[in-house]
Amino acid sequence: MRTVTVQVDIPPSREVRVVLPDDVPTGRRTMLLVIDAPDERPPLDLPVHDFGPWPEDDSLRREDL
Repeated sequence: MRTVTVQVDIPPSREVRVVLPDDVPTGRRTMLLVIDAPDERPPLDLPVHDFGPWPEDDSLRREDL
C-alpha cells in the first residue's frame, strides 16, 4: 500500500482530476479519499482547576485505592 498526498482546490463543480505518479501500477485498485475539512466548531473552553502538585507520598496503586 502506498500513500500519496496532494493539495487540491475544489471547484464549484466538485470535480477533481488526479494524476498519479508513473510508478503506481495500473489495474483495478481501491483508493481512499480523505477530505480534510476545516474545523468549523469553536475550540472547547473547558474549566481548568489547579489543585497544586500531587503529594509525593500518595499512591495510585490499585491496592491503595
